[in-house]
Amino acid sequence: MPNSAKCRLLPDNAVLISYSFNENKVLAFTLQANGKFTAHDFGKIPNLKQDLKNYHHRLSLRKTRGRPVSLRQEPKKNAGVLSRQLGKQLLAPLKKFIKDKPHWIISPSGPLALIRLKRCALKGKNSR
Repeated sequence: MPNSAKCRLLPDNAVLISYSFNENKVLAFTLQANGKFTAHDFGKIPNLKQDLKNYHHRLSLRKTRGRPVSLRQEPKKNAGVLSRQLGKQLLAPLKKFIKDKPHWIISPSGPLALIRLKRCALKGKNSR
């Protein structure tokens, strides 16, 4: 259980979200300033590792004056589709705990550390 003195270090309008990732199995933990600590077992999310890799690749492509040249096979889904999908898988289950908190402190692990989770969409937009 979290130490209440440490919880006071969190602003009232923030939530700490910690993800643990292992072979497409995801656990999430949330901690709020009032000391409320919750654990969430998302189970195995099919193709999550590949979707994260594709999303990271899509976000890394920069607009240029010419056509982007990539030597690797392009993901079939664009960044917007992947953003909505990942938001539904990784953020929507936590919506009850994060919806009224404008500041998310996210501590991901594994491939989740390579993407900007704040860019993942809830309900198609970055709404909270």
